[in-house]
Amino acid sequence: MSFDPGSRVLTLQPSTNITAAASTAGVVTTGLGRYGRGLFMLDVTDANTAAGDTLDVYLQKSPDGGTTWTDFVAFTQVLGNGGAIKHIAEWTEDVAVTDDMHAVEDAALSAGVNQGPIGDRIRVKHVGAEADTIDFTFSVTAIFNER
Repeated sequence: MSFDPGSRVLTLQPSTNITAAASTAGVVTTGLGRYGRGLFMLDVTDANTAAGDTLDVYLQKSPDGGTTWTDFVAFTQVLGNGGAIKHIAEWTEDVAVTDDMHAVEDAALSAGVNQGPIGDRIRVKHVGAEADTIDFTFSVTAIFNER
């Protein structure tokens, strides 16, 4: 995927340290309606946890202005004691919709990307599960390209 001068780099989730099992939605990023492609990077800088601990990170879109949220990107699950790792996801609205009819998936999408329109707002949601003492540090950045 190539990006041109109309690209916009955004931090969707600043560096965040998770030390308790929880499901948390991040800040909403708006004004994305003019973008038709995106490259998203999950950057885990620390997974200093027990082997059974996990971190799932999702990007969610809202079809109704922020009332309802549904997953469109699910990064590969991060495992404890894995050290630093980066995961990349590429999205475009310029292909046939991956799943044209589906129930709302809130932190339930299998690893992958549902291609197609996302609207004008997205958010990051993360779910941490612990077998012992959870301790993950991660961030999510994006590069959007105009239509």
